[in-house]
Amino acid sequence: MTDSSRKSVLAVYLPKRKIERMGFNSFFELVRRQPDIELKLIDIETPLEQQGPFDIMLHKLTDELALEQNDERMRRIVADYEAYLARHAPSVIELDPVSSQRSALDRAVIGRVLAAIDAALPPAMRVRQPRHVVIEHAAAVYDLADLAFPVVCKTVQACGSVRSHEMAIAFNQQQLHDARLQPPLLVQEFYSHAETVFKVFVVGRHLHVVRRPSLPDLPPNHQHAEAVWFDSQKPLAAQLCQQLPPSSASAPMPLEPPVETLQAIVAAVRQQLNMTLFGFDLITQNDTGYHAVIDINYFPGYSGVENFDQILLDYLRIRLKDG
Repeated sequence: MTDSSRKSVLAVYLPKRKIERMGFNSFFELVRRQPDIELKLIDIETPLEQQGPFDIMLHKLTDELALEQNDERMRRIVADYEAYLARHAPSVIELDPVSSQRSALDRAVIGRVLAAIDAALPPAMRVRQPRHVVIEHAAAVYDLADLAFPVVCKTVQACGSVRSHEMAIAFNQQQLHDARLQPPLLVQEFYSHAETVFKVFVVGRHLHVVRRPSLPDLPPNHQHAEAVWFDSQKPLAAQLCQQLPPSSASAPMPLEPPVETLQAIVAAVRQQLNMTLFGFDLITQNDTGYHAVIDINYFPGYSGVENFDQILLDYLRIRLKDG
């Protein structure tokens, strides 16, 4: 709880490209108009101790965390963050913890989280994730257990490089040896899903669903001459129309999943990862009607969320009040 006689200090660090892509300057202007909140934009090159004190910190360090193992500068920045927060816990509210952001970077960790969600939710909600394996090292033949082709191949690291967003659909074991597919990889069964993905955006207890176009449907055991590559951050139709034939069957457009199911998934993700600002991609499998979470992201772009600036500000006020 902050002293009501002074302004609460909100410290923010976001990568410049995220500020520009999200149009986040409008949020900064909204905060600056508040009589009870002072905004401080963090200079990531300067020790935090020299920039505080802060009451609440809103930050996205995923780029820095992705590089910390091999970059001394990034390692120093992250270490300063974690040391500052350790010294000032619990008086400084952190959105969201650095440890949670680090977990969200690892698709192998996310795979385990999704498996835990499957186990936790009641069968009546019809939530079942695509089966997956993690390939740690190159091999002549990869052990895919009982996965069925086609499969989607992703780097284990979820962001921090161009490769993190480059994915491939492989149609047989041989295509897993494409020179661009370098382990460690997460290999996940492909579910046909009426070319529709539901982007679920979460801010505290608030959730918002946006329907978006997705990958084309593919029949089981569909064969293709080579792996099909795409960038998950770019429009899919333009990338894939020249690589894959149009779907021969038109599946009915899936309904938006029940809000009770979405709320249960949100609660499970929050419990597993200790995050309150996140998004996940959900699809509905054509032939079973099961819902599947195929990706989780910390502090996504929130594109399509109306009145996002006010929603985020309201959530920050809740956290300041609760302490």
